[in-house]
Amino acid sequence: MTDPAPSPDEARAALDEAARHADRLRLEDQKLRLVLVVIAVAYIAAGFLLAIPRVQQPAVSPGLILLVVMGGVVVACVVLLRRMRAASRRGITRYFQSIIAFGLWNVTVLVVSVATGWWAPGMPGFHFTISTVVAAVPLVVAAALMGARPR
Repeated sequence: MTDPAPSPDEARAALDEAARHADRLRLEDQKLRLVLVVIAVAYIAAGFLLAIPRVQQPAVSPGLILLVVMGGVVVACVVLLRRMRAASRRGITRYFQSIIAFGLWNVTVLVVSVATGWWAPGMPGFHFTISTVVAAVPLVVAAALMGARPR
């Protein structure tokens, strides 16, 4: 059984409808991009908070501040992801690939920092902050690529 070929007008209308759906999915994928940016900013903020020198006993523990920041990040990410109605297969795949790349790159930065003595007793705290900035690179790159139009 063969289906009759659509007329040129029907084919054009079907392509226009598919393009509208693809544009809506691309807009929803922007929320995944925003989640990656939130995670990167939070990671760098955590690196900064943990690198603050402890000259005196602070009024509020940096660990408590870090806990509040990370809790806020989790809430923000959950809210952003729950507001998504749909996502493209490509967007979800890129999102999880970037999270995996971030994890692997983060472990690499950690191992290299310890092995080279970059993280050693007596080293200034900004070494840790610089390491967190370098470790967040895959998230920033993935967020930039997530906004790119497919070819």
